[in-house]
Amino acid sequence: MKILNKKISLGYVLTALFLTGALVYSLGYKVAMDKFNNLVSNIYEKQKTYSILSEIDYNIREHCICDVQDDKVLSEISRGYISGVDDQICNFFTKDEYKNYLESLNNNSGVDFNKLENGILYIKCNAIQKNSSEIIKNNIDSAISEGSNSLIIDLRNCRNSDDEEVFKIIKNIMPAGDIIYAVDKAGNSEVVCKSEGTNLNLKISVLVNENTSGSCELIASSLRNRENTKIVGAKTLGNTARLKTVTLSDDSVIIFPDAYYITMDGENLFKKGIIPDLEISLDKNQEELFSNGSLRLEDDLQLQSAIKVLE
Repeated sequence: MKILNKKISLGYVLTALFLTGALVYSLGYKVAMDKFNNLVSNIYEKQKTYSILSEIDYNIREHCICDVQDDKVLSEISRGYISGVDDQICNFFTKDEYKNYLESLNNNSGVDFNKLENGILYIKCNAIQKNSSEIIKNNIDSAISEGSNSLIIDLRNCRNSDDEEVFKIIKNIMPAGDIIYAVDKAGNSEVVCKSEGTNLNLKISVLVNENTSGSCELIASSLRNRENTKIVGAKTLGNTARLKTVTLSDDSVIIFPDAYYITMDGENLFKKGIIPDLEISLDKNQEELFSNGSLRLEDDLQLQSAIKVLE
């Protein structure tokens, strides 16, 4: 495999000049020159990248006594590019890594339910997968028919969420209206979650922590705009973005955010997170016990606080 060794071709520069002329004519001199300067800057940055890679490739292949594993070189270059993007939710996977990644998502335990004292329905979302919204709706309907008037949705440590299932959960709980918008890099906006309205007459507490991440954060953010709802716990991670998955020509995969999710009040939580209405933290020992599922309900300060705000 020959690592890229590209030069800025005359044709490339002439094309850039032609585009500049067109921009000058249609957009005006200043706007056009700004665009041209950005284009030239991008060309030189790419040239620098190709040049450094070429130098590394030459020296290793000519002088290094080690064997070059071309497939591994390519995958690690790709991984390095993605790691250079200033975002923790951009990922690169080889074909086998992506297969394992999908399997790990399917192995999450999903949603658990419990009936607490005073008829409170407790929903623990470990992950939000396909059909989670239907399961949650059925359990809420059943609890209401049995006389429950309070609900706790526990999103602590929930990191894997199917966006469409999250939107369905929100639709089943929120009053009528446009709830979630997606805004892409070009500023284009679309409604991705719209509620037709529900008659859900429940008091709700939503539990979150610093490991609440991804589209499940939108459940807490949306419910904050609902009456008789409180957010309890610790600030969330702030990974509320739409993810795009692209399969490359060698079957490796990149995943990256291509749009922000905006809530009905115009809030963009990306890299900001949700600050709870009532901030309560667990100590290190309690967090460890909670993470491995051995923290008793009566010792869970965040859960007990969520119960109290429902009284």
